[in-house]
Amino acid sequence: MSIPDSGWLEKVGKAPTRIVLGVGVSTGAVWAGPFDLSDPKWLGPTLALLCIGAWTIIGCQIGSWGIQRLRDWASNRIYRAFGALAPNQKTFLRNVYQTGKREFTIQNETAKQRWFEELRLANYVEDGHASWVDPVTTYTVTESGWEELERALPDTDRSV
Repeated sequence: MSIPDSGWLEKVGKAPTRIVLGVGVSTGAVWAGPFDLSDPKWLGPTLALLCIGAWTIIGCQIGSWGIQRLRDWASNRIYRAFGALAPNQKTFLRNVYQTGKREFTIQNETAKQRWFEELRLANYVEDGHASWVDPVTTYTVTESGWEELERALPDTDRSV
């Protein structure tokens, strides 16, 4: 899942406190500039602007945190339960799980097949590294994919 963001929210969200205060004070100085500073009526609008500026930056920080949480959730999510997979996909994942290792190698031709591509799209496996010499590619079962296999195959004997 891709969440569109130009990056400005994340940059503002990481602003240190001194920047937040600096923006607030400079905004207040600009706002108070045309006013007679001996007249206390400028203080209310200046404080209001300081508060608006500070709360805007705090809102951006919360928004940045929320976007990061949503991205983490989307990247770790399994999109199909193990029970909903095709029989050949279940057999393949069961065989990998029985080895006790998340990393495995397969032939490049197998990696191009639709059923394997569906495992990648469902976030069970992620790309590994291809070998230039051998016609095999190394893949890894994702962390959330492995957790799903542990839930679905609790009685499976795994060799270490």
